[in-house]
Amino acid sequence: MYGSSPTTQKIENYDYYAKAEQQRLQAELDNKVAKLSNQDRADIIAAQRALEKQMQKQHLQAFLKK
Repeated sequence: MYGSSPTTQKIENYDYYAKAEQQRLQAELDNKVAKLSNQDRADIIAAQRALEKQMQKQHLQAFLKK
């Protein structure tokens, strides 16, 4: 990356784990489509959206600090 500040490293680490969690949630949706209830699907999609919002918030906070 450009700089290796603690904030940059924190965001990169968070992004890595957040992307891994997104992949896990997507795999859960893909692999169990027939077995998931509507509520289960809604819960997984809500978790994905919450994760995306948190990632955006992290990036925005880092951008605003610069």
